[in-house]
This record gives sequence, C-alpha cells and structure tokens, in this order.
Amino acid sequence: MKVGQRILSVSADGFEELRQLGLLRYNAGRDIEIYDYYLSEVDITGSRMQAQTNCAMRYNLSEKAIQVIVYGFENRLRNV
Repeated sequence: MKVGQRILSVSADGFEELRQLGLLRYNAGRDIEIYDYYLSEVDITGSRMQAQTNCAMRYNLSEKAIQVIVYGFENRLRNV
C-alpha cells in the first residue's frame, strides 16, 4: 500500500480533525497526492529527476517545491 493510500484511508473527518489539531499541515493532502504521483512516475520513467519534472508540470509547482516534498517524505519514511 502506498503512503498516500494508507494515510488517506483515514476518514475525511478524521483527516480534517488531524489538520485542525495541527498534526497535519493544510497542504498535507496535496503533498501526499504529489508523492504518490512521483512514485508512479519513477516506476514509469526510471528517473527520479524526470519524475520530479513531471510532478512540477502536473501540479504547477517549481521543481524545488517538488523536491522539498519528496525529500521530506523520504526522510520521514527512513526514520520509521
């Protein structure tokens, strides 16, 4: 199960409650969606750089913003 699927399996009310408690940032849902898309693009392209570029184009964000999101997830997952 992908990270986003696992987190998003929480009910919408539960997700919103976590956000209101300050446990999730406002953009957490978007970031999870971006990370899942990034992982699928890595599988398709075989290139982390190309996957970041594709994410930036799809979500209309800079590649640096995508990089921060991706590296943030990877660092957190490494420490689990």
